[in-house]
Amino acid sequence: MDVKKNTIMNLLGVVLPLMAALYAIPKLLHLLGDERFSVLLLIWALIGYFSLFDFGVGRALTYEISQKLHKPRNVISSYLKAGLLIVFVSAILGFFLVFGTAEIFVKKYLNISPLLVPDIVDAFIVAAIAVIPTTITSGLRGGLEGVNKFRESNINRAILGVSVFALPLVAVKFHGVSLSIIAMYLLIARVMVMILAFWQLRHILFLKASLSPIRLTPSIFRYGFWVSVSGVLGPLMIYGDRFLLASILSVSVIAYYATPQEGLLRLLVIPGALASALFHDLSANNKNIKKLWHDFVYYQKKVGFIMAGIVLLVILFSQQFYTYWISEEFSQQAYIPTVILSIGIFFNSLGLIALTTLSSLGKVKYIGFLHLTELVFFIPFFYLFTKNFGIIGASIVWTLRSVLDFYFLHSKTKKVLLLESFKKNV
Repeated sequence: MDVKKNTIMNLLGVVLPLMAALYAIPKLLHLLGDERFSVLLLIWALIGYFSLFDFGVGRALTYEISQKLHKPRNVISSYLKAGLLIVFVSAILGFFLVFGTAEIFVKKYLNISPLLVPDIVDAFIVAAIAVIPTTITSGLRGGLEGVNKFRESNINRAILGVSVFALPLVAVKFHGVSLSIIAMYLLIARVMVMILAFWQLRHILFLKASLSPIRLTPSIFRYGFWVSVSGVLGPLMIYGDRFLLASILSVSVIAYYATPQEGLLRLLVIPGALASALFHDLSANNKNIKKLWHDFVYYQKKVGFIMAGIVLLVILFSQQFYTYWISEEFSQQAYIPTVILSIGIFFNSLGLIALTTLSSLGKVKYIGFLHLTELVFFIPFFYLFTKNFGIIGASIVWTLRSVLDFYFLHSKTKKVLLLESFKKNV
């Protein structure tokens, strides 16, 4: 398998969404205003977060299927169906979780104008429905990448990425500034991509399973469970801070924090594109410790070099960019959080390579425990720093968590690889 080729395919899948974001965000901010745009950022985070609420099945399917490519296709079909059974259940659970808490969250925890409450409640309810196709698509993506269909996976990613930014503009043009209508447009896009992913896997999905999908679910879930712990808690610390901010500070302030964060998180597509392709390759060759060690060191250095250059550019030029892109006022408010968050993004990038290597070795329990421990400390410190220092305090805590996450993941990866190498040589 060609890691380089699949990495390029992954990167191509994010170029169009990035261009759409650059065009749409300043227009949406102008059309919607600070308050509505901040809520839209929350809706984006909510839908994006639940793409990882699949109990780790997407990653588990890539792991399991990549190791069984030499077996008959109906065996692969068995694993795919077992995985989709789990994600369907988790999708329904996710829907009820968001649906049941939407109104309470909006009315009790969001500091917004009373006139906006009905529209925002409706938007969150629509977003709850969107959780179902979003979660199922995450599982389907794991299946696509497991059978090495990176091109198809990235077509889907590009469609979704563009729709996230383009469809709100379309909705505003034809229906005015209604967040519930915007959420409806986003829901339709999610459903269409889910159907497309089903069609892309039709040659495997519609085969008669040789193994019982129900009996296979425990093995997928065992791997997926700890991935899901990390998959739920990790994004919670990445995206959940916006919801905490909304309850601690004014909703309108979120735009000065979440807009740069949203942009910076897009930079993770560079290590993410590599990690996605690398995970398939490492999982298929996880007995070759020498190769694992080489790839871990090589790709971490490569990612570090690339991301250091990008982060330096962000620090040097983001202030001027914000002034040109949005406004001078926005630039003044968002620049310092951007600088702080960009450092966190750098360490996040390095940590992603370590996380990928550990996952390919099946060491997902450690990752789950680590993110659980981080969350215990993250929430109170985030609240304390945000309460006292505003969005700058929030940026500091978010970045410190990223630094610690990298340190522990990197240290554990080195330790595991050295131990496995020692066992091989004994």
